[in-house]
Amino acid sequence: MIIGHYVTIKGESDIKLSDGSNAHRFYIAVTTQQLKNLKAPLDTGLDAVLLTTNQQGGSYLIIYAAQQGRLGEFRAALENILSSVKFDSVGFSISDLGFTNDEDKSNPNNTKPQSNK
Repeated sequence: MIIGHYVTIKGESDIKLSDGSNAHRFYIAVTTQQLKNLKAPLDTGLDAVLLTTNQQGGSYLIIYAAQQGRLGEFRAALENILSSVKFDSVGFSISDLGFTNDEDKSNPNNTKPQSNK
């Protein structure tokens, strides 16, 4: 995806909507320098999740973001917003946010740090 030219894609995965149709999820980080390169009027980095899907003959992008390192703080609000997004009767699952209760909210892929033994 061309967006990888301008931001850091930290991970991605396929997801299923409530009717079984496909969507794709990207975990994105945008540094202050990347924002400057984009000439964005922001002075602090951000973390984001981008969801893409094709529904009813159209392509849709849903993105939610927060100041870098703070995305997990807004979990409840983001769950409410995402659960309200519908394409006719097709909707997203709350798990599509990419967080689980036991997951490190600053590490959406739930990967463990590698040790150098």
